[in-house]
Amino acid sequence: MLQTLGWCSTSRYDCKMEQDTCSIDDCETERHRAQPWCRRHYYRNLRHGSPLGVALPRPRRPKPPCRLDGCEAPASAKSLCNSHYHRLVRYGDPLGSGRSRGSCEIEGCDQAHYGNGFCQMHYHRVKRHGDPGPPERIRPPYSPICTVEGCGQPHRTKGMCDVHRKRFRRHGTTTNPPRRFLLGPDHPQWAAEPGYMTVHRRIDRTRGKAKTYRCTKCGGAASQWGYDHSDPSPIVGSEGCEYSLDISRYDPMCVVCHAGMDAEWRRLVGRRRHSPVASWPRRS
Repeated sequence: MLQTLGWCSTSRYDCKMEQDTCSIDDCETERHRAQPWCRRHYYRNLRHGSPLGVALPRPRRPKPPCRLDGCEAPASAKSLCNSHYHRLVRYGDPLGSGRSRGSCEIEGCDQAHYGNGFCQMHYHRVKRHGDPGPPERIRPPYSPICTVEGCGQPHRTKGMCDVHRKRFRRHGTTTNPPRRFLLGPDHPQWAAEPGYMTVHRRIDRTRGKAKTYRCTKCGGAASQWGYDHSDPSPIVGSEGCEYSLDISRYDPMCVVCHAGMDAEWRRLVGRRRHSPVASWPRRS
């Protein structure tokens, strides 16, 4: 046996150290560490007890069938197959089964029981609306167009178009929901006496940007809202500029006309303070 493994009978360690290759016949692979075999035969010897081949698997004894009549499945525990064993653990009887689910308790509904005595449809009705409703499924009348009054969009689902269906899912109603953010005097932070920039932002929000208008002086493209100095009680800002809370006293102007009007007003302000510029020469 020792000669088969590559060792001599007298001094196996000296003989082992003298070889550089695997001691197995027809294997020229380098020895693995201080062993007489290569890496492959070394691990075969560790796993199967022999470097020459793989050990045959041990024959397994076939499992007996389930002890219940008519069941040929192999026994797993207590001479029962997996199915009958788990029934025995859960119900106390290998032939037992769970309690019958029954049907929905709503009169006229034959659907299987789902929870709390209701079928799945009536269970979710009670959970969502608090009332199981009729026994049959509620289907809205089909219409090729949206059923919301005044809407002529094509029908999508639930008798509504895409817009009203999404609005109903989000807000619970098909009408326009109230604004989430209040604007104007209804806003809790509305300033009764706003500053210069706040007034101009209110003008942009109410009347739009000045660049969408024509200049009221020269007829060119406007870019700014100019105060016409016609308010009898104007407000003087921190920088000395006058402005009014009445947004109707602002005109769309270009930069040149706006600057010229303010310069003319500063020239006339010493004579008659709150009188507007009555006439303004138009650019030829």
